[in-house]
Amino acid sequence: MWFSRKNKKDSLSRYLKPKWSGISAIENYNSNTADITLDFKLFEKNGFLSPDTLSSNLAGNYSLVKRRLFRQLEYFSKSGTTRFNPPQDAAKTTTPVVLVTSASPNEGKTFSSANLTLSLALDERMKVLLIDADLANPSMPGVFGYDEDKPGLFECLVNGQRNVDEYVLSVSPLPIKILPAGQALKSPLQLLSSDLMAELLGLLTANQRKYEIIVIDGPPMLVSTEAAALAPLADEVVIVVGTGDTRLDDISMSLDLIGGEDHVSFLMNRAYFTESKISNYPYGSTT
Repeated sequence: MWFSRKNKKDSLSRYLKPKWSGISAIENYNSNTADITLDFKLFEKNGFLSPDTLSSNLAGNYSLVKRRLFRQLEYFSKSGTTRFNPPQDAAKTTTPVVLVTSASPNEGKTFSSANLTLSLALDERMKVLLIDADLANPSMPGVFGYDEDKPGLFECLVNGQRNVDEYVLSVSPLPIKILPAGQALKSPLQLLSSDLMAELLGLLTANQRKYEIIVIDGPPMLVSTEAAALAPLADEVVIVVGTGDTRLDDISMSLDLIGGEDHVSFLMNRAYFTESKISNYPYGSTT
């Protein structure tokens, strides 16, 4: 099955584009590589984390998200060392993979993927690889400012390309790398559910020194079946729930597609909680 992004007319397939676009600058752009230099002021304006907002409620919320992830991934050992810097006699471990998805479009999946990545890099100084696996409707170009058809994951899969570094974009001044979705011309399900995707992730997770964590921005669960194909490859699946938008039935169907709850977490977006009946506490709000 072949398809073109420009020819997709189904309303469910055409995800609502985010309100931000081009909020970073690209330098040294050529056919193979691009170094992205972040404009933190524009990032703040559009609701994303920056070095100046690490004491904000949003940053605090993502600290809670990270704490849950670290616990689920057993990231820290009892001795205080990390799974990426274990004692010499410890068994070899691999880089954990976190898949971020949602039940339906427009629930804040990309917003959450980007902010989780930024929080890990800004606050923890972790080396993060962000993979845009939403091949049919990539949104990361709108966040980080690179071209939507920049070669990336698609080319790695269809061409059997194992030199992933050729397609990875560096994000300055943070320890973030991005693997774009690529110029998808083939059914995403065929590729993401194939052994090729598992092999590619195997290569990326084998070097714990290169990437300390991998975040995958996947497609919504109920719009396509690609996210369900990616879920078994992830150590943890984060389902973003748009408060007031997501139905309980949609969450149940998403869990059924994943096939279990042991490695699933929920992130509530655009939610407000009241603490001690005094102040509103926004959790990942885009407004």
